[in-house]
Amino acid sequence: MTDQPLPLAAREAIIEVSFVIPCYNEQENVEAICAAVAAEAKQHARSYEIILIDNASTDATRDIVRGLPQYLPHPLRPLGDALPGHMCERVNMTD
Repeated sequence: MTDQPLPLAAREAIIEVSFVIPCYNEQENVEAICAAVAAEAKQHARSYEIILIDNASTDATRDIVRGLPQYLPHPLRPLGDALPGHMCERVNMTD
């Protein structure tokens, strides 16, 4: 291990802020939520990510989330949750 600072490219690759947003039947709101979070994040962080957790929605939330990365400038990570309407504690943040 070294005390040398990270190269600029490595520092830029580090995500400064992660936003974790639970979604349950949010087809009417999820796109606006992501746009609002992204707009605010741009003012306060050099890099960020948005993690959306679909809580087994019965509407089109999950399909809408899959289409969002095309206009968001930073990573969007959709995750699923098996319990409808409840935010479960997640130890491993992968599907």
